[in-house]
Amino acid sequence: MYAKYRQMRRQQGPVDYVLPFLIIVCVGIILILVWNLWKALFGEDTTRAAYLHVIDGSAQMKTWNTDDYFSLSTDVVVRQGDEISVSNGSKVIVEFFDGTIMRMGGGSTVRFDLLDDKNDNPQLEISLLDGMIWINKIYKGTAETGLSIDLADIIVDSRAAGIFEVESGEDMAVRIFDVFNEDGVLVEILEKGGDKVVEEENVGVGQEVVLNDKILERYWQHQSPSVLAAVSDEFKQGDWYKWNVAEDTKPTVFEKFAGVDGAGLVKVEPEEVVGNGEIVEPE
Repeated sequence: MYAKYRQMRRQQGPVDYVLPFLIIVCVGIILILVWNLWKALFGEDTTRAAYLHVIDGSAQMKTWNTDDYFSLSTDVVVRQGDEISVSNGSKVIVEFFDGTIMRMGGGSTVRFDLLDDKNDNPQLEISLLDGMIWINKIYKGTAETGLSIDLADIIVDSRAAGIFEVESGEDMAVRIFDVFNEDGVLVEILEKGGDKVVEEENVGVGQEVVLNDKILERYWQHQSPSVLAAVSDEFKQGDWYKWNVAEDTKPTVFEKFAGVDGAGLVKVEPEEVVGNGEIVEPE
């Protein structure tokens, strides 16, 4: 019996010793893949996302790597690469993963180019393809998040500005209403048809810059036109300005959750911001 056992041991090769370890490794890999698939299908991912809430009117969405828009019948989670188009007369609120608020006016289209939630250096990059947006970083104190807005011919770069408005259309405009410090918003004017910065404008609180083709042409010819001015009274008298000021004073708050399809929001009673910035529940 012992001789037979020794003969069997001599017949075993190196594969017989390695095989158990290979099986363990393969099982581990399979478990990891199954876990990642489960999270992708059913898990709630509250990072690297924005949450869209339709206040009034309607909106359409085009997801990353697709060509067609579809109408939104409910609030949705917006991912990196998605594009949102808001119908005329509509009002939409977007809250990013860090708490930064963006409101979209009617007829606006925004593409979400980068949603990077790294804790040490979070970054947001969006393209305002048309229309107007209002940004509030004061509400939840997101000064540490870098925010860049691409308007094709200019880049709006904000880390210091807390509340500001950006428009893209026949004219491009940037208006500042509150700041974390005196640096305000940096507006970078790009070379014609390129991505090289030819000049910069630093816009402070209470100021605006309005750019059109003629003014851009002067920048491209290195003439340094004077564009800084106080925010116009005409703008302050508009419904868009009044709605945003009202929202900044008493923001609409909505609860984010993952539904069956991994997206969806539920509107809740708004919180009220009192004078010292403290948030309280309304009675």
